Amino acid sequence: MNKSLGFVLCAVLSSAAAAQIYKWVDENGVTHYAEVAPRGVPADEIDIRPPLGVVTDDVAKCHGIRCQGEEPDAMKQAETPKMAEVPNPVRGLAFDIFIQIERGMTEAEVVIRAGKPDQEVTEGTAESTAAAASTANSVNPQTGAVTRNTNIIKNTITEIVKTYYYLPTLSDPFTSIITFRGGRVADIQRIRKL
Repeated sequence: MNKSLGFVLCAVLSSAAAAQIYKWVDENGVTHYAEVAPRGVPADEIDIRPPLGVVTDDVAKCHGIRCQGEEPDAMKQAETPKMAEVPNPVRGLAFDIFIQIERGMTEAEVVIRAGKPDQEVTEGTAESTAAAASTANSVNPQTGAVTRNTNIIKNTITEIVKTYYYLPTLSDPFTSIITFRGGRVADIQRIRKL
């Protein structure tokens, strides 16, 4: 017999033998499974090989065959782990730029001079109320009496409050905080990192 034919025959027989599992129930009612049949106990032989023509996932992966209805690996995005977003590096705000920012500047002017902030927070809204009064004198035509009329007009404005944070860096150990109300600089702070 040829050695290679003998090797193939051994491989086929061992795979056929490995595909058999034995099942039996002991005297306590517990079901057992094993590759070797127990002695003196009746056992059922279970064939675990897939039916002919059916390709299991393991076989398909081993042989590079794509299973029917399965998407190719390039289309499986759910299984691909997503990379964590890398935060932008902290840029900070140099002192020579900080001193150019003034109250009343628009948000766009600040971004043009200082660049985008390291962190931006929209805190909500703030309401401010302004009152204007107008006074007029009127004469009653029947009595000739002069009456003074005062009208007070209240105007409530809702403004968005936004805060820009420029975080400390090695070269500039200060946190710069710029607060905007209604799109204009309302407060400027520079705090040294402890």
